Amino acid sequence: MKEFIGVIAVTVGIPLLLLLFIVGVKSFTIIPAGHVGVVTQFGKVQDFTFDEGLNIKSPLMSVYKFSVLTSKVEAGAAAASKDLQTVAATIAVNYRLRSETVAEQYRNVKGAYEVTIAAPAIQEVVKSVTAQYTADELITKRGEVSQLIQSRLAERLSAYAIVETVSITNFDFSESFNRAIEAKVTAEQDALAS
Repeated sequence: MKEFIGVIAVTVGIPLLLLLFIVGVKSFTIIPAGHVGVVTQFGKVQDFTFDEGLNIKSPLMSVYKFSVLTSKVEAGAAAASKDLQTVAATIAVNYRLRSETVAEQYRNVKGAYEVTIAAPAIQEVVKSVTAQYTADELITKRGEVSQLIQSRLAERLSAYAIVETVSITNFDFSESFNRAIEAKVTAEQDALAS
């Protein structure tokens, strides 16, 4: 009889301990610094998130970790200046996701923020701002143009992100415009030399 009880204890006890161990391990999650945990249960995004550190959760919940650290996205945009010159611009935007809206962002775009929201917004803002300046002004007022792009992007992306800085990494004009600028500069230098 003692042997029978011992066999049952081992047969039931070990799997029970193993099950308790697995449930215990699945009841905790660690969110690294600079991240937020988006919680789903049976595929439904929950209305709360987990902050950095150790968090207790139901074993039935899944947690997806999203960075809220500063990230960079670069996007190119072809546009026309006020004087109808073709301009190809490359813009670098440093931003960070708003931790309070990460769950909503995950629900709406499943983590494809840069492709789905940021890049199209950058292209649209660059086109609208570039259209307000002549090609010469885009070069001579580059700082002003950059500030205007940054303020409009900050407004446009404010639902999900905080825009920290915007840098215009490249303005490229049509070949005919570049030749005209070279000819103008050469003519001015020749006039000064005379």
